[in-house]
Amino acid sequence: LRQAWWLDAPIQVRALVRWCLLTGCRRDEARMASWAQFDPECAVWTVETTKGGRPLVLPVTAPMLAVLEEMRATFPGSPHCFPATTGPLKPIPRGSTDYILRQATGGAWMWHTLRHTVESHLAELDVGAEVRDLILNHVGRGGVGERYRHGRQIDTKRKALECWHQFLSKAASPRPAENQTG
Repeated sequence: LRQAWWLDAPIQVRALVRWCLLTGCRRDEARMASWAQFDPECAVWTVETTKGGRPLVLPVTAPMLAVLEEMRATFPGSPHCFPATTGPLKPIPRGSTDYILRQATGGAWMWHTLRHTVESHLAELDVGAEVRDLILNHVGRGGVGERYRHGRQIDTKRKALECWHQFLSKAASPRPAENQTG
């Protein structure tokens, strides 16, 4: 977790890795994130187009907000949360993120590894399978609850994410010595 959090990569990629770790979302859900997807009044992030065909709706927690604030301050005026390294008017390309991640980790892990990591740690933190599915926007493991659950369950997701973020904060600090600057 420490290696991922402090990834030696361009700021957009490092922030993208952090976003994926904080949310458990898929690479392209994060990569294509735009400021228009955030509702500051309700403090939620909504991704309408997802692999499962169901919108991903997650509460924005303090650590998530810190990532967003860093990106907005670094790339003011960009419509994308994680803009391309060649200019802020386009989202960061998939190929660029894949290449940078392979180079930075020596091919040790890929984007989906982050999603598996979040799922595993949520389970270790005793977050139930149904809540993990809500956060990861899995279609579900079947069952009656899936059929009848239609709400966004923001408070449930927030509670689980805050537990995860507290664990992640401890696991990712301190910053590794090899990445510290003067």
